[in-house]
Amino acid sequence: MPNKSLVNILKSDFPQINFTSGEYFKWSFDEKTIYFNPHDDDDGTYLLHELAHAILDHRDFDLDVELVRKESEAWDRTIVKLADKYEVDIDQNEAEMSLESYRHWLHQRSKCPDCGTNGLQSKNTHYKCIACGCSWRANDARICGLKRYRVSA
Repeated sequence: MPNKSLVNILKSDFPQINFTSGEYFKWSFDEKTIYFNPHDDDDGTYLLHELAHAILDHRDFDLDVELVRKESEAWDRTIVKLADKYEVDIDQNEAEMSLESYRHWLHQRSKCPDCGTNGLQSKNTHYKCIACGCSWRANDARICGLKRYRVSA
């Protein structure tokens, strides 16, 4: 569980950011809010990770690779700057597993539903296979199951 005193310290240090309990750890740029799960047995790692997104002024993304880059930047900021300052032990393996989950997500979304070759993302949720020419779109799937839908080119 994120330490209540850590949440209070962060609220004091970052009065421009709202901290609200929720089901998932998440930064909302539009709401200037970090959502955190008060029932998670994590020791503050993900709270600091979301704070890193806020400090880095991360907004939504257009291409999947942008999300992976932003996640990497946020983990780097969490580990290098925030962990020591707020005396939170960051498990390097946890951070790497989180990054790996995004890389896996990117790989799965870009996989052609017809031939299995990884395609190219042309815009937010649309992809095209360079091997067979199939076009598809994918749902967000960061929290729910991945679905890919063929579309006409």
